[in-house]
Amino acid sequence: MKKLTLLKDGNNSTLYTCCFLFFILLIPFSNFAQNTLVAELTGNPPDFSGWTDTNITTDGEEIILTEASNTEAGAIFFSQPYNLNQCERWRVEFDFRIFDGNGADGLSFWYLENPPTNFVNGASIGLPPNSRGIKVCFDTYDNHGGQFGNNPNPEIQVYYGEGYAENFPEPDMIKEFFGNLRSTDYQRAEISWDNGNIEVVIDGNIVLAGTPQAFDGVENIAEGYFGFSASTGAISDRHSIKNVEVYIDAIQLDSDYEQIVECDQNGDGFADFDLTSAENSFSAIGDFTYYTSISDAGSGQNSIPDSFLNPFTNQTAYQNQIIYVRVENEVGCYVIGELELVLASAPALDSILVSIPGRCDIDHDGYENYDLTQVVDQLIMNPQDYDISYYETQGDANTGDILNSIQNPASYSVNAGATKTIYVRIGSIGDSDCYAVGAIMLQTYMTPEIISAVQLNVCDNNSNDYIFDLTQNTSNVLGNQNPANSTVTYYNTLLDANEATNEITNLTNYQLTIAGCETIYVRIENHAQNQCYETSSFDICVEDVIVGTPVDLQECATTDSGLASFDLTINDSNILSGQNPLEYNVEYFLTLSAANNSQNPIQNELNYQAQNPQQTIYVRIENNIDSDCYQVESFVITSVKNEVIGLDSITACENDENTVFDLTEAEDLINLTQNQQIIGYYNTQDNANTNSNPITAVSNYVVNSNNETIIIRVQDSQEPCFLLYSLQLVIEDCEEDFFIPNGFSPNADGMNDNFEISGLYENHPNFEIQIFSRNGRKIYEGNNTKDFWDGNSNQGGELPTGTYFYVLNLNDSSSEIIKGWVYLNR
Repeated sequence: MKKLTLLKDGNNSTLYTCCFLFFILLIPFSNFAQNTLVAELTGNPPDFSGWTDTNITTDGEEIILTEASNTEAGAIFFSQPYNLNQCERWRVEFDFRIFDGNGADGLSFWYLENPPTNFVNGASIGLPPNSRGIKVCFDTYDNHGGQFGNNPNPEIQVYYGEGYAENFPEPDMIKEFFGNLRSTDYQRAEISWDNGNIEVVIDGNIVLAGTPQAFDGVENIAEGYFGFSASTGAISDRHSIKNVEVYIDAIQLDSDYEQIVECDQNGDGFADFDLTSAENSFSAIGDFTYYTSISDAGSGQNSIPDSFLNPFTNQTAYQNQIIYVRVENEVGCYVIGELELVLASAPALDSILVSIPGRCDIDHDGYENYDLTQVVDQLIMNPQDYDISYYETQGDANTGDILNSIQNPASYSVNAGATKTIYVRIGSIGDSDCYAVGAIMLQTYMTPEIISAVQLNVCDNNSNDYIFDLTQNTSNVLGNQNPANSTVTYYNTLLDANEATNEITNLTNYQLTIAGCETIYVRIENHAQNQCYETSSFDICVEDVIVGTPVDLQECATTDSGLASFDLTINDSNILSGQNPLEYNVEYFLTLSAANNSQNPIQNELNYQAQNPQQTIYVRIENNIDSDCYQVESFVITSVKNEVIGLDSITACENDENTVFDLTEAEDLINLTQNQQIIGYYNTQDNANTNSNPITAVSNYVVNSNNETIIIRVQDSQEPCFLLYSLQLVIEDCEEDFFIPNGFSPNADGMNDNFEISGLYENHPNFEIQIFSRNGRKIYEGNNTKDFWDGNSNQGGELPTGTYFYVLNLNDSSSEIIKGWVYLNR
């Protein structure tokens, strides 16, 4: 019996098979009878992989065993032997032709015990001397010699024994005359062997069939080699074959080695196995029987009874066992595989329960993440050698349902403040039912959070006893957290706060020795787990408020009530006295009580309407951080009511056209001081009060009616209030003995070339006249010793087109100075 060693999944296993043990050019075994192609010689040129040849040649797809020459021998055989013990059924098909000579000696197909060598020529048809096996010879040489039992050639001969001679007599050799063995055309031969019976078919016709007698013990050949040979002697022929196909009738396993792993849960060294559970892994077809020894499997004796196949208990405690599986097809061919029963032991845990030190939820996200895979080595050493899964319940761990397992054990979240037990199923690799369950206890703790810690302030009251109540921040630190679950403590340094040492004890009477700020560190910790804490800091500060001196305010009362409006914020800068306005709040009040209690501040402080002609206003300045740190001052606001002061009237002579007044004549009537200036001239007192709609043409103001009143607003830089003057404009009916034109055109055309005042020289010989530009510069001065003004300046230069102003003094006791304007048109 041939013993094959195959490799499956890294395990050496033993297969006892009847099949050909050559796999070059093999088509994968199919589990059906008589049609498994195991070797072939096909192709153009033929592929000789897996074959051993001697003295052959090729021509295209043709394999030439001998040429048509004398004394030649050629052979080819498959290099791997075929075992007949487990299945003695095979078939070979091939094309052959014998021609081109004069009929000698023939070719043969054979199955020989040993790798054939020493192929000889002549009548042996190329067979080696003393070769043992079955030989199917196509003998073409006619050498029967008339002996009894010999048929005339050509004939087909079958001999099953040692050696060969073409004239072996019947019935030792089965013979059948076939006159068409020699032909230039290829013929198709099929040779079938079935447990000692042979059949030869050529071109679809059965030529020979029978049971050859075995000689020389060849029926006990364990394995042999398929091949062809041919030879010539003194007479020759060309012997050729092609399209060779060898089939067997064996069964082929999908796997020749399998394992069944069962767990020795109770540790007694035994486990129950279902031997039939691996059948589909061996083969999908065939009849299965099971044996405890290879010899019984080969002989088919002493099989394990069906009733013991499931369950089957390993026979030796604490040892694996090999069961031999015989798989047989419908024609009795069989193959043997190995089934190893592997006894697995439940993992021995180093610890059943592992408690992970509690973790604090320091980031306040409500959970903590654990990498369970980094903890399991505390349950068992070398966890990589086991199949490990994690579960939230022990029941799920025992059932091992992977769908209920923790899918991401490397990042498992536990709610803060919770204790969670994780159950770890640790199984033997390859046997998920051989397991142990351990537990990991995960503890998480809430870390209380510092919600806020505000700056605490006291006001510098000049007592130098700066006392603080630090517990004022305790409620800020806690927020809505339950104070019963947390402890709040205070420290002078961050190091003390982190280490919870040197705690401040005089919390409600903590004193600063100097004005300024100091940092206090606060720690809040879990009352039950003081390692879960958080720290922060806040400042305690002595605040100081300096109040400046406000100024009293006066404003003009422009209404009949005599009460003015005030911008109280004018005093802001005085009150702040250089302090940062972003750090202090300034408000104004009507009473001292309201200012001290910070109640009902004046809302319209930019435009406050006085309630009394003289009124006290209270101002409060307070620290923005500490509203209790403040100062109060006061100032007086006074409303000054303006009276309109009457001036002498100014007159102008009635003109046929509109009468023109120079309102600036009022300056002489007012007698302005150096601190005073006229702000404007107005048609109404309301306009003067509000400084709106001032008269623009003040030097040539035209009136249409007599006795019009003009209001003049004068501002004194040394007084808070402006002054109002009333000026009456009077139109007189004047009869003058001269005429003043209102324009002239000095263009040398002989017409109106001078500013000629008719009757002036004759009636007023003492007159003096001055001409001014619009900006008040004197440009001309004349009297009766000079001609009329010709539009040139005293310096002789021509003046440009425009309006000019004159002042005419007649220099007599009955006349006033005459002022007016004249238009010069070039």
